[in-house]
Amino acid sequence: MKHLSILVPDDQTNMSTIACIVGAYQVFSEANNCLVKKNGKAIFTIELVGATKSDFWRPAYFP
Repeated sequence: MKHLSILVPDDQTNMSTIACIVGAYQVFSEANNCLVKKNGKAIFTIELVGATKSDFWRPAYFP
């Protein structure tokens, strides 16, 4: 299993930064989904990390 940490910046975050973070999360999640369908095992553990807790986490962005 590969551990993947996506850094969420604390300041200077705009919509393009959020779009990049969400996009990366979705790409690796979909890769996991495809691998689970193919051989039953996901290879990525995906984690969002940052210096502080913020309101960035929204269920609409991350299913």
